[in-house]
Amino acid sequence: MPKIHKLPYLTVSIIVMVFLVLCYMHNRPAPKYINWSSFEIADILVEKGQFTNGGKTHNSVSGYAFAPAYPVLIASIAWLAPSGGDELHCIALQRRQCNQTTLANIIILVQVFAGLLALVFVYLLSTELSFSLEISVLTVLLFMFSSGLAKFSQSLMPFNFVTLLILAASYYAVLSYRRHSNPFALFSGISFALAALFYPPFLGVPLLTSLALFFAIRTSLGARFSSALALLTGVLLVLAPWIVRNYFLFGDLALTHNSSINLLAIRVAYNSVSFSEKITSIIFSIPNFGDSLARVFFPLDVFDKLGHGKGALLNDFPKIVAATRIQGTNVGQYGEIVSRYIIGDFYRYISVIPTLFLRGLWGGSTLGLFGVFFLWPLLKRLKYTNNASAFLIALAALAGGVLMQTLIAGTHNPHHFNTQILFIHAYAIAHVIGGLELPRALRTTSKINNKDFSQ
Repeated sequence: MPKIHKLPYLTVSIIVMVFLVLCYMHNRPAPKYINWSSFEIADILVEKGQFTNGGKTHNSVSGYAFAPAYPVLIASIAWLAPSGGDELHCIALQRRQCNQTTLANIIILVQVFAGLLALVFVYLLSTELSFSLEISVLTVLLFMFSSGLAKFSQSLMPFNFVTLLILAASYYAVLSYRRHSNPFALFSGISFALAALFYPPFLGVPLLTSLALFFAIRTSLGARFSSALALLTGVLLVLAPWIVRNYFLFGDLALTHNSSINLLAIRVAYNSVSFSEKITSIIFSIPNFGDSLARVFFPLDVFDKLGHGKGALLNDFPKIVAATRIQGTNVGQYGEIVSRYIIGDFYRYISVIPTLFLRGLWGGSTLGLFGVFFLWPLLKRLKYTNNASAFLIALAALAGGVLMQTLIAGTHNPHHFNTQILFIHAYAIAHVIGGLELPRALRTTSKINNKDFSQ
């Protein structure tokens, strides 16, 4: 078994320093992007011990409207930080001058650390898949420069935590397959569940991964079932208490409510997109130059419809939400949207799936655009090795988020919640070109030799 934990110390130091420089380059006097709802909920949580936004800057909503993980994390930091409660209250009131407080800086530092941990799991996962130092280091570098981890760390948004947890879940799922270990499958499920507590559309990803794990294992039917069930058990251990809490308090067996309903309503609003508009949408999503290309070759009204302007389809979701309320309540509304707009309009619903999936597949990065062309050569190579099944497990875990957003979340498959897919592109490029040949000084810092990375 290869010693995947070894990496030259000097190489590690260089990667860490480069990442910190990237974070500094994106640093602003005050964070530009802030999840206001999470700070409102965290403020009430610290002040009254209740999980609700309290209607400070939005209409008051029930205590399961939003994903709980980020507000709880903010509240925990505020509780530990000096004057954290007062600073949290100031930010929750959306006062921009409060974004430069000690609390905001501590949260940013935690997010920088989460970004570094995500890079650690990129290295661990790529090494577990390839057993190659050269491929692993190049994968880390490509991911670091293309993923936006440094940029996202300087916002007050949960993106880096989601990326970290999905990468960790993928790594543990692959380890479970390699080592025939159910505890690793359990860790994978726990990581997936924590990611869903940050961003609920990822709730379906562990199901896809457990299926991939089930079909990848070749030993016995019992081993297949036990690994898949261990992963799903990890998910239930984390999510069940919150879901049961929501059922007893609100009579709705759901992870979240308002945010999930709104995301699904946005998704089904795209059922009305025509074929030409689907093509426009794909071109629009091409990283860096797609928006300009779409403006040149397609009518402005089509461009606006697929964007965020006055005529955008995104603006139709409140009508869908209002039309599906059952007897003036929200309970059961998610099922009503599924019944009317997915089952009742199934053809148009599935017809837009390829468009939205391709939008998410790029990962919002030029690396994703080029990485797609390396996937086929990579799969052809893996076909003749014993690494194909492990890669497909990782693919299910990492691309599953893109698929789940395609099915139930709409919003153009945002790249900030698809950062993890860039691992697939970075790994495909690094594997096909043979990785990065490190100078001898960088290779020998921790006395690594080739047999450590060979089977």
